[in-house]
Amino acid sequence: MSDVRAVVAQNTVPRVKDDAFRNIRLGRGGEIVTIPWTQALIMEGKVFGVQFGDATTDPVGAGTFGAGVVDLDEFDFLQTIPATVTVMPLYYEVSLLAIGTAGETGLHVVWGSGGVKHASGITPVAFNMKAASSNTSLCTLSALSDDAGTAIVPAGIVCSRITTAITGAATGMNLVPPWSALAEGGAPMLKGAASTGRQIAAFFPAIGGTGYFVSRYAEFGVDEIE
Repeated sequence: MSDVRAVVAQNTVPRVKDDAFRNIRLGRGGEIVTIPWTQALIMEGKVFGVQFGDATTDPVGAGTFGAGVVDLDEFDFLQTIPATVTVMPLYYEVSLLAIGTAGETGLHVVWGSGGVKHASGITPVAFNMKAASSNTSLCTLSALSDDAGTAIVPAGIVCSRITTAITGAATGMNLVPPWSALAEGGAPMLKGAASTGRQIAAFFPAIGGTGYFVSRYAEFGVDEIE
């Protein structure tokens, strides 16, 4: 038998600086009040977001994705992780507006190494999910590059969300479920590799596919997580 006691703090929540002792907080019914770990990481400024259509953080113009099948040297999204960083993927979502002809459609996200994008494309800008934080992502990002880059060598798969598209279908007929670490029950921890680089690549197969992409990831220094 145990006896756990804490402070009831429902209307007045004290905030103190780091390195201070804190009481565990209870609701008036004795509920232990907690927040999800990922929300705590956001509050620490360690979670970043990426969004793009035809331009970075642009909710206006849709991007044009790659060919109707996955081509490992044609990247819809490529994230290169430096050796000093460990990345934990949290969320991926592709919203398709329309496609040209029926065929494979969806979202594949893999990790691996060796990928080099074609000179074309855009450079997404990662934004900190804590707007006031001065932390910036150390990863290198690119998107919407053409065929004829250097193929990534996959080492693992984060997710595959694949369906068969209907000709001319909009998102309502062709919904691709997002992937989240919360729903999955966990996420890979991807430490950057000094020699070959470690990368995350996303592909949105759809012939004539256009739409938008959203990603969230936590980024740690190697001494923070190992």
